[in-house]
Amino acid sequence: MILLLGCVDASDPCPGGEAATGGRVCTAPVTLRAELGTLDAELRWPAEADGSWPAAVVIPGGFDPYVLPVRQGTPMVNNAEGVVSLHLDLAGPAWGDGVDDHRGPLARAAVATGVAFLAGRAADATGRSVLDLAPGTRTDRLVLAGHSNGGNLAVATLADESLSLPGVVGLATFETPAGPQFVNVEHGGLGLSYATGTCTAGADGIDCPFTTEQAALSAEGEVCVDVDEDQLCGATENTVGGSLDPATSKRALSPRLRGMVDAEGLPAGDYDTLEEADDFWGERDAARLVAEMARVRPVPTVVVGTEEDHVLVGLADHPHVFGLYELLHQAGVAVRLNPGAAWSGLGAENDVGAPYGLSNAEGWLVPESTDVTLQDLLTAGTRELCARTDDEGW
Repeated sequence: MILLLGCVDASDPCPGGEAATGGRVCTAPVTLRAELGTLDAELRWPAEADGSWPAAVVIPGGFDPYVLPVRQGTPMVNNAEGVVSLHLDLAGPAWGDGVDDHRGPLARAAVATGVAFLAGRAADATGRSVLDLAPGTRTDRLVLAGHSNGGNLAVATLADESLSLPGVVGLATFETPAGPQFVNVEHGGLGLSYATGTCTAGADGIDCPFTTEQAALSAEGEVCVDVDEDQLCGATENTVGGSLDPATSKRALSPRLRGMVDAEGLPAGDYDTLEEADDFWGERDAARLVAEMARVRPVPTVVVGTEEDHVLVGLADHPHVFGLYELLHQAGVAVRLNPGAAWSGLGAENDVGAPYGLSNAEGWLVPESTDVTLQDLLTAGTRELCARTDDEGW
């Protein structure tokens, strides 16, 4: 196939790319450019000669900034179901100062650079636009799709008034751990130090009392919640590594756990002070940034949640799901728990704007017994957000 002067061979569904997933999806590596430098990315789109598809910048969970190459089975959206997706490294040697800032301002700018490419506002390093590669892309129907901790970065990006995000009409999240206690898994995956029903959500974020106010240090110097209050980190007590703070090269605990460490007078020199941790989370915690997102870009949101949480399998009130949902609802954002049945193909759905929350975790969650996958749910959420934008259905 030959591309000349921006013309595209309409008979080739993968102009400038390669077929994948049994020929149902096209992929192409792209190098994105912006004032901060260049980033590696991968564009994926349906292998159809004709189409009109919404698009998503897919933001992975965890803190690892490197997602490429996109491995089979982990794209986070099903492109063959009619969605274009962009997957990008959030750091790189030619981006900013070349150092990963752990989901801080450089990562937010990376997401915005991905948005500019999907919106048709910027070409890649070879001069190709998204429409040169995937002509059916709806450049005015874009969604930020955040998996787990990726939802925190998505909210932080939407709340950043300094960034331009043309075409973004929605946010889709999957079990995002709003609140540093959940990002750090400070209660442990089974929630042994978690008191069900005690969390609160408000202007200062989400706070969940532990079952004890006592902390301890392990022999390796890591903090734990001292559930049995024996001043030791026992085999069943979860030690908390914390999240690396690039400003201090130390690790950031939640303010509540850091306060417990200070109250015990523990020599936790490898961790941020309370003030340092507060600064770190202030730029990265969706629970503290939702109100600003609602002021700057109150885009409708689909919060995806399953019956068995992907991390907190023992927490019956599902704070990974209902914490962020409650804050979005409080802030006046149009929010739906799980995609509607017309998009998910499932028989149940929740009303848009239903008053669910940490103290009212009654919304319908997707059972693991269904054949519907995480990719299916984020795809359905993306399609619903864009379709409702067309229909003005929110």
